[in-house]
Amino acid sequence: MTDIKKDIAKNTRWYRKLHRYVGSWLLLIFIIIAITGLLLGWKKHSGGIILPDTQKGSSTNLSEWLSVDSLQTLAQQAIHQKLPGYSTTLDRMDVRPDKGTVKISFKDHFYEVQVDGASGEILAIRYPFQHQQWLCKTWVYHSSRTGLIISVYFGLLALV
Repeated sequence: MTDIKKDIAKNTRWYRKLHRYVGSWLLLIFIIIAITGLLLGWKKHSGGIILPDTQKGSSTNLSEWLSVDSLQTLAQQAIHQKLPGYSTTLDRMDVRPDKGTVKISFKDHFYEVQVDGASGEILAIRYPFQHQQWLCKTWVYHSSRTGLIISVYFGLLALV
């Protein structure tokens, strides 16, 4: 064989090896995207396994509800009593007027408190995947749900 043919054969082998590695990583990424997409699609229809069911409150009339500050305080007290040592810093309050409840989630952990908007009664303190906490406690699952893995990755690329 001439030198040109040897160079072409060498380059072809290298390109095939590169294609195999890149293809394997892309396959892995697509599988992760597919699995997390299925979980997001099924979360509301999982019977409370992936996403805790929303409880019903006593009143859907917003004029009968307690103040947002009162509901926040009640949720923080409930977390402090049930889970001492856990942070009570709020992340968000999801008001559900049609169900009469407020879902309150926290910054440093994934527990949520559901509070009756009118009476202030604590309806539920739940963890997503409450039956399979081992799966939900992984940073990868929650980070992929919120897009944190991608933002951290691109943030690290920006530093380079």
